[in-house]
Amino acid sequence: MKAAVFYGNKNLKIEDIELPELEKGEILIKVEACGICGTDIHIFNGEEGSAKVSPPVVLGHEFCGTVVKTRSELFSVGDKVSVDPNIYCGVCRFCRSGKPQLCENLTALGVNLNGGFAQYAVVPEK
Repeated sequence: MKAAVFYGNKNLKIEDIELPELEKGEILIKVEACGICGTDIHIFNGEEGSAKVSPPVVLGHEFCGTVVKTRSELFSVGDKVSVDPNIYCGVCRFCRSGKPQLCENLTALGVNLNGGFAQYAVVPEK
């Protein structure tokens, strides 16, 4: 599939990459749209995003699409989805106190995990 892979400060390349195998609890979506926001621009310019950026990575954290393959019991092929890119740990003091937006172990699709600047994206069901 085609993807925009970020390699570091102002280094973004359109490349063919392989789709990973789905793990239990993941879905594969065909990306229909992906926005570009200020965070993407900051990352492109070599600044940190909402979580530590780990190049090489497919950027794009504001995206939606259609489920084309699933290993989830919550989603079916054909479902239309809008992705929340933030993956909270659930165990840090902030997550446990109901403030996951302050998660100490935040990971994010399109920041340090592959995101929506691609034809397809693997997304955890949660």
